Amino acid sequence: MKRIISLLMILMLTCGLLCAAKAEQPASWMQDLEAAETAEAAAEAPDAAWMQNLAGEVAETAEAEQPAEQPAEETEAEQPAEGTETEQPAEQPAETPAEEPAEAPAAPEGFNDVQYIMYVGTNDKDTNEPVYPEEECMEKAKEILIRHFGGYTIQEARGGWIDGDNVYQEYTLVIYLSDTTPEQVHAAADDMIETFRQSSILIQENPTRTEFYAGN
Repeated sequence: MKRIISLLMILMLTCGLLCAAKAEQPASWMQDLEAAETAEAAAEAPDAAWMQNLAGEVAETAEAEQPAEQPAEETEAEQPAEGTETEQPAEQPAETPAEEPAEAPAAPEGFNDVQYIMYVGTNDKDTNEPVYPEEECMEKAKEILIRHFGGYTIQEARGGWIDGDNVYQEYTLVIYLSDTTPEQVHAAADDMIETFRQSSILIQENPTRTEFYAGN
């Protein structure tokens, strides 16, 4: 027991001496200790900066490698700001129906008419001889028709008949008249009878349907 107590006293004495020695050390010892700690921190600082730079490079590399966001295939149309009028699409013109082809004009109906045909002989009624040469007979007939109707349609014909033992032939003018009246026809016939010395003139009246066609 006494031995243990002796050891404790020696230990306490040693500790006291150490504390006193430290208290008696000059202030430079503390400054050296602080300088050493500062140098150690400074030595560790480059490592920390290097770690920060490395972390920054890793972050930039990750951002560069990250694929850009693909635009949505169908994006919603931007909504106009409130209070602004949206531009409405122009109205499409209404389709107009194709024009129907014009109907062909109706065929002219014409009108009922009477065609007059005059057979004018040119032999004298008494002598049965030609009154004028054929060319002169044609010209005289044209003059009469122009005077009464303003125009003419004449065909030349050859007529013949037997009277007893005699055979007679006659140069005959066949005249066609339309769009006229019996009175006008008879007035022209009177001039023909007198000019060509006839006893009578054959006149035919044929009901017809007349049309003045002007083409399509």
